[in-house]
Amino acid sequence: FGVPQVGVLFSQPSFQAGTWVRCTLVVRAPADKPICVQWLCCQLFGEIKGESVPSYDGDEVARAATLNTAFVSVEEEYPTVPNRRFIFVAPPTVIDAGLSLDPGGEKTFGFRCRIPPFVPPSFTGASLKVQYSLLVAHQGLALPPQPPAA
Repeated sequence: FGVPQVGVLFSQPSFQAGTWVRCTLVVRAPADKPICVQWLCCQLFGEIKGESVPSYDGDEVARAATLNTAFVSVEEEYPTVPNRRFIFVAPPTVIDAGLSLDPGGEKTFGFRCRIPPFVPPSFTGASLKVQYSLLVAHQGLALPPQPPAA
């Protein structure tokens, strides 16, 4: 089996508190190999980056949310680094399970998640940036063991 390619297209470039994030995910199989995916899931998160990132109680909310996820951990994928704080982490959403595509095939999915009303809007300034990102994860099927050639 091949490794799926996943493209994400957001409905808009920036987001306000309380608005819906809508995006389209396109899963493609390589031209020469089929894919088989046990599950595909998404997790929306928000973060503040900058030279002097302010303290924010949302860190505890984000940490608690990531500790309870079965599929994806934003903190594992994006470990805590200086000058960066998570302000919002949505629970993971399973988009599909048991997806199979022939070589060169593709399938499109829609995803939406509401940004909470207590977080700041997307912003890029000289020393501070607030952004919302989507983490996409999948688990592929392993090939069954092949008998030795005779």
